[in-house]
Amino acid sequence: MWRNFYSFILMTGLVFQLGISKAWTQDEALDLAEEATQKSRRSKDFSPRDLSKTITLKLVLEKGLRENINEKVRGLQRTIVKINWRDAWESFWFPNVKLYLNSSKQKIHRVWEGPSVAANRRGNLHTGTGNFGLSLGDYTVFNWGKDYSRYLNHELTFDRSTAFLDEQRRDLKHKLIEQYFSLAKAKKSENIFKEQLKHATFIYRLARERASLKKIKKQEYYEARAEYLLTQTEYHQARLDAVEQDEKMANLVGDNLSTSYFINEYLGFKKVKVLLKDVISFSLSKNTDLLNQKTSMKILQREYDIALKDSLPLPKFSINFGTYNYNWNRDGLNSNYSTSDTTGHIDLVASVNATWNIVGEGGLFNTRSTYRSFLEKRIEEEKFYDVRRKVELRVRSLYKKIMHLENKIDIEGLRLENAQKNFDATLDNYVEGKARFDELKDSLIDLKSSEIELEKTKFLHLSKKLALAGGMGQEDFPGENFETLAIPYEK
Repeated sequence: MWRNFYSFILMTGLVFQLGISKAWTQDEALDLAEEATQKSRRSKDFSPRDLSKTITLKLVLEKGLRENINEKVRGLQRTIVKINWRDAWESFWFPNVKLYLNSSKQKIHRVWEGPSVAANRRGNLHTGTGNFGLSLGDYTVFNWGKDYSRYLNHELTFDRSTAFLDEQRRDLKHKLIEQYFSLAKAKKSENIFKEQLKHATFIYRLARERASLKKIKKQEYYEARAEYLLTQTEYHQARLDAVEQDEKMANLVGDNLSTSYFINEYLGFKKVKVLLKDVISFSLSKNTDLLNQKTSMKILQREYDIALKDSLPLPKFSINFGTYNYNWNRDGLNSNYSTSDTTGHIDLVASVNATWNIVGEGGLFNTRSTYRSFLEKRIEEEKFYDVRRKVELRVRSLYKKIMHLENKIDIEGLRLENAQKNFDATLDNYVEGKARFDELKDSLIDLKSSEIELEKTKFLHLSKKLALAGGMGQEDFPGENFETLAIPYEK
């Protein structure tokens, strides 16, 4: 019986030793894989020096606002808006002055000689005719405000289009700030997982050494190994996330998409000091969506006023300044000046040009056309009040979330401090054999999640602040500059 018992003990020890040996072989492979990863990270082929650069928030803002493709397009659009406004302004304030030149067909060269001599002679006697002139055109003196209403709509469109391009530039600045700190968060998360990997590696190797000395159970060794492998997976996922954030940053600032960035700044934390009533006041006067809708509403209000006046037999008062005309023909050159009545007199004239449908399109006396214009105006007014309500609700919601996030950040800071102390104490006790592995594992997970959650909450707080500033129509909060949130690491 004792012989069978000793045989069982020997076989169990052999199986355990073979399991540990196999695990060590895999461990050596893992160590080699990690070493290869470190070498590839330093490889010039993997990360060319000319595609790696250190950036700061100020550099990102300067380059992004200068090189971003959408901002370049907006610069061209701004020129088009100015051209359109110049056309509208001159067409309202000045008569339509034109130069014109017309001529009949004139022989340049005879390509082929025809059979008719008479026809050839008549062709030789052919002389070109034409005229050249300066037309001063008609100038409307008074049109019951219809032309002026259209002019005001052009002016309003120009002002709003110019302001909207400026607001898009402001939104780009906010997007650059958000992407910069998103990249900084990804780099910080990578460092956090790298630090956790160091802890997991130390714990795992300690467990492997203890297992070889048969001081711990086989189960505890494999738990340490599983945690080590999980931490490696999380670390490489964090590196992948950082690469994706590098690509997004490169796309925003116009760099090569394979560029890798190094950041020596981290996101600071500042509480919002502006009051809710001031936030709402700014939003109702500067919000982009509200201003766009307000512009559309005013334009259609004037269009409805024009439609009402078009349905009335109102005379139009205008002046025709005439035309200076130069004519040439076989008799020579002559010039003359004439107006619309061919007398050469400049007169202030009144004319009525009104049409009313009886049946068909527009309805009796154009009532349907006028009513359609009224309904379009009412639609824009309803939209305006709806956008106004939504803007106020949105900024209230953002402000409330920011207040909650600020409280959460305070708590997360305390949680991280406690998690760090708990891990340090648990690790010391585990090394001395006074703590179980599951206690050490829980403290390590708590430390990792505390650091990650704090970074996520700080970034979410910044994101909400940027959204609130954009809703208020401001680049920064009153008395606060977003650029000051980039704090250099201590050397």
